Amino acid sequence: MAKKRVNFAEQHLEKGVVGITAIALLGVAFLYLVKTPNVIEENGENFGPGDYDKKVLLVRVENVKKALISKPSDPDPIPDYVRRFKKKHETGVSSGRLAQTWTSVQPWRPTVPPAVGTKPKAPDQILLTRVVPPQKPVVMTGLSTFKDVPVEAIDSDDEFSEDEWDDLLERDRSWVTVFATFDLEAQKDEYRRAEYDLERFAIIVGQVRLQRQVQLSGGQWDKWEDAKTWTSYQPVRPPELELIQQNDGYKVKQKQLVKLKRYHELLEVFQPELKQPPPPYRSAGNKWCLAYFPDINWCTLDIDAAGMAADDEEDGCNPYLAEFAKCLPPDAEGKSKKALTPTEQKRQNRLKAARQMKEIKLLIKAGTYPDLIEAERLISEVKKNPDAPRRVKVEADKLYARILPDIEEMYQKMQSEEDPDEPDATAPLDQSHTVVWAHDIPVKAGHVYRYRIAVDLYNTYVDQYDKLKDMDAASSVFVRGEWSEPSDPVEVAPESAFFVSRVDGENVRIDIYKWFRGRVFNQRIDIQPGQPIADRDFVKIKGLRGRKVVDYDTGYVLLAAEESKKVRVRETVGRDGGFQYSEESAPSIYAVDADGNVVERNKLLDQTRQRRWSAMAKK
Repeated sequence: MAKKRVNFAEQHLEKGVVGITAIALLGVAFLYLVKTPNVIEENGENFGPGDYDKKVLLVRVENVKKALISKPSDPDPIPDYVRRFKKKHETGVSSGRLAQTWTSVQPWRPTVPPAVGTKPKAPDQILLTRVVPPQKPVVMTGLSTFKDVPVEAIDSDDEFSEDEWDDLLERDRSWVTVFATFDLEAQKDEYRRAEYDLERFAIIVGQVRLQRQVQLSGGQWDKWEDAKTWTSYQPVRPPELELIQQNDGYKVKQKQLVKLKRYHELLEVFQPELKQPPPPYRSAGNKWCLAYFPDINWCTLDIDAAGMAADDEEDGCNPYLAEFAKCLPPDAEGKSKKALTPTEQKRQNRLKAARQMKEIKLLIKAGTYPDLIEAERLISEVKKNPDAPRRVKVEADKLYARILPDIEEMYQKMQSEEDPDEPDATAPLDQSHTVVWAHDIPVKAGHVYRYRIAVDLYNTYVDQYDKLKDMDAASSVFVRGEWSEPSDPVEVAPESAFFVSRVDGENVRIDIYKWFRGRVFNQRIDIQPGQPIADRDFVKIKGLRGRKVVDYDTGYVLLAAEESKKVRVRETVGRDGGFQYSEESAPSIYAVDADGNVVERNKLLDQTRQRRWSAMAKK
């Protein structure tokens, strides 16, 4: 067999492949170990990974350290995570999301169930609440001389000097004040029915509106008209809100939000003046006083026991309302009109002591701590009664000695059992009612009016466009209240009166009476039909410098006169209160005012009213 011959290529092929592989390996090693293929360009220079860390990154770190040491930066604000957490997971009146989002968290406050028949609403489905109407108003009227004080801003601190105060003008004006109670609990029920959040339950009065009706000559009532109520200040007007659209919804301009916050603060600070504006300063005439409400204690009305300052009055009486006098109850006021003789006063004091002793025994029999405290107070009044019999005072002393140990024992027991977490039992709690009033000054004297009143509340959802169904409602600063039912009719005290004295053909003699600076002055004039029933005269008033001009203008013009007109006169007969009518003749006149109202004056029919005015003129 012939031997196979191997050529040169086949003989050295494996060696060539090994050599080429070795050269490639050496090239890769040189490329990665000696010279890197990864280059980073920085500021026109190329750096490898190792050089970049040393020459670039480490230099930056050192520069940052030096900057921090030389000028420390302000720390970033920490978000209010607690507020966000509460807002997201709290359970208010209408919130039912807690169980769905965070099953292990308990409510931050007790859940208030919604009103019967309502379902929790979505945050953007809330409607503004209804503002309940005040209860039936109580009306007071009078005629007084007021200082004409300039109107200033409600938050003004300017005060008049003594000279400036003396130089203020005085004006005689008929006035009406309308009082009404506002049910706070009923308003809170409306908040619950509207499914308000609990933090928006605040009842802040923004303004009190007043309307009146005048009774026409036929006895019917005219249409309701707004009464421009009198105040000694000019309230701050609420800002008008203008919306701007942003990525996350509608917002109010920042400047307007600042004004809104300032306005909200003013409303809270000046709640007494807004709900219960002070009357004008009176120098003469009828006195103004707080109306009588059986269930209202003016001393403790609207007191915030928790917010009282340490230097407030010890008895905890509202310092704002303590400045005003309180009207007597209607029955007590009627009894006080007639002056009692010393004998009648003594008899009344004795009867009062006897009634109080009877009440004291019933209170002691009840035996509770409040009853014993009331009995102690009545015993003190009996002992101070100058006309109480001696035996009654001795018995009162014995009863006091009997109940004093029980009072002290009950007091010590209450102190020992008192829970420090419980509210103070003597501190006024949340009251169910407040009182609002408004002054109608001036009004037309001699007219008969009836009034109704409404309360507008601050909208606690103002600027909350993401929570209300109606966006326009979030732009309203006030929520308008409903009108109360009409008050009883009231006749405004007249400032003047005139009566016929004599008629002689075309010549008529008239007596005019005019209320001026706390007194009634009278003047007799002679006029003819077609002439105004008016006159002017100078008078001297005690306490005032110089002579003052009294304007006897009644606002009427004499139309016609009759020397003798037959009228029916009622006369009392006997002592049993019976009466009879008789026909007599007396002079009469007819007069008309600027509104076209015609009145008649007859000497016989008006003699009772004229005696009353004459008696006031003699004082």
